[in-house]
Amino acid sequence: MENRTGSKPFEVIRELEIRMPKRLSRRNHRLGPNKNNGRCHREYEQKFGRIFIVCATGKSAGEILEILRRRLHNDEAAELQQAAEEQRQIVHIRLKKWIAG
Repeated sequence: MENRTGSKPFEVIRELEIRMPKRLSRRNHRLGPNKNNGRCHREYEQKFGRIFIVCATGKSAGEILEILRRRLHNDEAAELQQAAEEQRQIVHIRLKKWIAG
């Protein structure tokens, strides 16, 4: 199935996956050199074995850090479910923007 620009949906998702790490890196840089921010991200990665993901649209840096701190208390199953939901929200927003062109 192709959309009006000729791209296939899986190609769009792959493009988003390629761009996301760059955007996360830029966003984390904008959050500033807050030592708590870096410490919490490292703690999250050590606990869950992956980077912290959150749909940051409309959220301040302080709100994101609070979400990160709160999610550090999740168990593996709950956090995997939450991370998947955040990813779903991100992809949904990006697909809507892409379709709107």
